[in-house]
Amino acid sequence: MDYVIRKFLFSRSRWHSQIAFLTVFFVTQVRNCEDESRI
Repeated sequence: MDYVIRKFLFSRSRWHSQIAFLTVFFVTQVRNCEDESRI
């Protein structure tokens, strides 16, 4: 049972880090587009 919980927590943390990465990536892209349109 301990192994299952650990595996679940590990996969969840990986999932959260992926979401965080995608959010940062998306925000960076939007900012780049805004900077280009301003010029």
